Formats: sequence, structure tokens, C-alpha cells
Amino acid sequence: MKERYAALQGVDKAPLLEPLKRKIAEATDPREKRHLQLDLEADRWMYGAIDSSTLAYPTELLAPAQLPKRIDLGGIDAVIESHAGHTPTDLIISIPDRDIVFTGDLLFYREYPVAFDAYMKAWRKILDIFAGYGRKTRFVPGHGPVCGIDIVRQQMDLMDDLQAHAEKMKRAGVGLEEAKRRYTAPERFREFAVFSWSWTIGAAIESYYR
Repeated sequence: MKERYAALQGVDKAPLLEPLKRKIAEATDPREKRHLQLDLEADRWMYGAIDSSTLAYPTELLAPAQLPKRIDLGGIDAVIESHAGHTPTDLIISIPDRDIVFTGDLLFYREYPVAFDAYMKAWRKILDIFAGYGRKTRFVPGHGPVCGIDIVRQQMDLMDDLQAHAEKMKRAGVGLEEAKRRYTAPERFREFAVFSWSWTIGAAIESYYR
């Protein structure tokens, strides 16, 4: 938070946006231009949020050796666990007696997940863990409404599709940037939101290539 956000507060963002604006101006393919415009909109949103926010840093750091950690909320226990995948520091909080799991950004509701800090293969294994919960479990995703295991399975399918595309491109000797450009969402994901092409699809394919 300090490195990525605090250091940018109050800084002129125009020079940071200029390279992307040039790419948009130079793009000749309409599809690629649209992807770049999505990225520009996302960057503008992010910079606006950084400038308008008051950053509050954690008051307690949890080392892996301390987890899972059980907290008494007054007759109901919450359990904090570490499941790194979306970022190196993901936490989930479950309420076992209520069949509720707060997933943070490990679960997105019917949209392509933001992946620029992700290790996609580790993230996919975490979804297997979520899918192993009972059918009564309600998930509180980082983005979107409370949902059930069906949404977890949709995200599993989505990530499997991204991985299959990346592996196909890599086997064919296609370069990373071209592999990102060639991805086309299957019909079953056409209505899924894409907040930014490079933050979601592009970043996921890059993780698979690594």
C-alpha cells in the first residue's frame, strides 16, 4: 500500500497515462484499441481513487505461523486463514457455525478476476478448496453479491479456459503479447465483466506463461 498507493498520492498522473494514450492513438485494430481504452479507464479510476482516499494501514501483521487464527466474536467464532493466489497475502475469514466464507478477491462474481499480482495456478487450487465446502455455504466475494458454490465453479471454469488458451499459445510458439491479443471469451463468458484487459485477461495469461 505504501509503495503502490501512498507514493502516488498528489503526483501528476498525466505522464503516467501518456504511454497508454499513445498506444491507443497508434492502434489500428479496433479490438485492440477497445482493450487499451478499457485499460485507460481503469488506470484513471485507480489514480482517482488513490488521490481521494485516506490510506489506513494494518495495525497487526499476521505471520503464516500464526494462521489459522480463531477469534471469538462473542459466542460465534471467526477463523482467519491464509490462501495466497490472487496476491501473496490473501486472507479468508470463515464463520463455520454459519456456513459463511468471506473470500476477499479470491472470488469475483461473474467477471474476469483482476490478476496483476496473481499466481494463477495457486489461485485455481484455492477454488478447489472453496468447492469442497458444503452446498449450504454462502460466499461473500470481494466483488459482487453473496453467492453459492455455483459461482465458485464458474470462476474455476473461467480460469481453466484462460490456462488452456495460454498453454495452446505457448505450444504454438506465440509470443506473450500476441497471446494476450488472441484471447476471445467463449460464449458462456461473453456477459462476464472485464474491468481492464491488461489487469485481468492479460495479467492471467502472463502468469501462465511464467
